[in-house]
Amino acid sequence: MHNINEVRGEMFLFNFKNPEETLKWVSLDDRVMGGASRSRLDYSGENAAFKGEVRLVENRPGFASVRSKNSSIDLKAFEGLSVRVRGDGKVYRLNIKTDRHHDGFLYQYAFKTEEGEWMDIAVPFENFRPSFRGRAAKDARPPDAGKIMSLGLMISGQEGKFVLEIEHIKAYRK
Repeated sequence: MHNINEVRGEMFLFNFKNPEETLKWVSLDDRVMGGASRSRLDYSGENAAFKGEVRLVENRPGFASVRSKNSSIDLKAFEGLSVRVRGDGKVYRLNIKTDRHHDGFLYQYAFKTEEGEWMDIAVPFENFRPSFRGRAAKDARPPDAGKIMSLGLMISGQEGKFVLEIEHIKAYRK
């Protein structure tokens, strides 16, 4: 999965100008825990669109997420991840999973979007915060960039429909 831009200090992990990139992702919503939220990652004709609806049920926060299918990605030569997105004014999370198991730690970085505006967000690996089943995991080590299994996007606790367009996800160097 190398790209010519790697020489310049960045490497495309997912370039959503190609509609086939969306086939490498799956949804994982609160329905696995009795919730009612739904999401999907579609090709919008120009980019990917993470969209759906978050529903709060019985005082549960509700969440919707998509993640890339498990495949080992070694990014230890890079400083962090960058994404180009256009949002709807809601807060989203960029996720890293370093464990093959469904129930491992999830490393997250939250970002607020500006409605209708394209944003470039660069996140050093050390700024991702560990969580376990939605709760902060204070004793966890930072993510091991050499053992990334999947990347993802999530929205939680914000009831209603949502749309986040994604142009690409890259790894970057200083």
